[in-house]
Amino acid sequence: MEDEKKYLFDHPKNIKRILRLLYGCYILLFALDFVIHRREYEGDPGNVGWSMS
Repeated sequence: MEDEKKYLFDHPKNIKRILRLLYGCYILLFALDFVIHRREYEGDPGNVGWSMS
């Protein structure tokens, strides 16, 4: 049975690498959320297309 095919998730080392990559992406995106300037809310567009009355 030593001829079994090895897959990506068979080794704990690969799982740790993938988890570190995912956590690194999460941290990077969280940090970029504070750095990237988003467009300000432009206010009420005048209820285009519908009315409250």
